[in-house]
Amino acid sequence: VENAGKCISRTIVREQPDPSRRMLVLFSSWGLSGALAKDGRILNGRDSLIGEIGHIMLDPSDTEPCICGGHGCLERLVSVARLRKRIMASPPPAQSPLSKIAPEEVSLRHLFFASRQQDPYAREYVTRLADCFAMLLRNIAMVFNPEVVFFVGDYAGADEFFENRIRENLSRCHYLASTDPIELRYDDRDLPLLDAQGSAIALLEHFFTDPAIYEDEEM
Repeated sequence: VENAGKCISRTIVREQPDPSRRMLVLFSSWGLSGALAKDGRILNGRDSLIGEIGHIMLDPSDTEPCICGGHGCLERLVSVARLRKRIMASPPPAQSPLSKIAPEEVSLRHLFFASRQQDPYAREYVTRLADCFAMLLRNIAMVFNPEVVFFVGDYAGADEFFENRIRENLSRCHYLASTDPIELRYDDRDLPLLDAQGSAIALLEHFFTDPAIYEDEEM
């Protein structure tokens, strides 16, 4: 049984006109995971760990433990829970759009909305988030070198400031081609629908392609 991130990724990968491109789909909503695709196929690995990018450790000195047993995992650093905790510890000024929302109700979409309004408080935090994702993409590029990256879920609503900060960070890596940079895309479609479509694709690929699995031997 595949996780939601990979099911959703199957929908996106299947839709691409050029399946030969190396793709990375970043799913963020309930947790953070992803899928790496090559030649139109999702990579899994022996323990189906390929794509569990939420548990890549970016800051081992971070004090918050992750469910995987590590510290400083991407999933914890860029979570909405971390954002809310920060707002509670350091409330936004009255002029910030975020000051109008109860901390426990703030979402990443609220944050990006405030960033689009050029709110300094919001942009300070968006900078932290973008730096985390830039570090992630740099590390993944060293082992997989994706040509296109899709943000799905909460981060599909990211603003131009977020993307520009990521690109600024990646431009410092001399191993990444500046003439043909990683393409960043944002898919804001309904997650349950993408999940259902991806599940259907998985059934077609893993189940219905082999009649021996579901046909009665006596037939």
